[in-house]
Amino acid sequence: MRRWPSCARAWPAIAPKPAAALDRPAAVATLARRYRLGVVDEFQDTDARQYAIFARIFRATATSGLFLVGDPKQAIYRFRGGDIHAYARAAREADAQWSLAGNWRADPGLITAINALFERPGAPHPFGVEFIAYVPSHLPATRTLKE
Repeated sequence: MRRWPSCARAWPAIAPKPAAALDRPAAVATLARRYRLGVVDEFQDTDARQYAIFARIFRATATSGLFLVGDPKQAIYRFRGGDIHAYARAAREADAQWSLAGNWRADPGLITAINALFERPGAPHPFGVEFIAYVPSHLPATRTLKE
């Protein structure tokens, strides 16, 4: 079993400290000046407290920005720390959203089959919540498969 150094702390133990520090406007202003752009990759694994911290810092000024990169379909995996409702809130608060519909990894036949399954009339919400829509994939035109 791996032992952590005595100085190591788990996120639930340390999360209140940055959140509390951000109640001070001067602290937010200092961070916003120093870090004008935030990028959170794998955002679907972010919880509401973490999102609140990022939003407070990177939405503090008109010259700061926050990019969230994630897959809402994976936010349903609570065991990884994901919070589907935090993801939905972030999506509602975003100035813009982009989706990558080109699938560079799957076989063209699989892409066609999955699209047919999830796009059929009357199909239930495949991810269990209405605010996660199925976005059909396609094989990018520039992609070639090696046989």
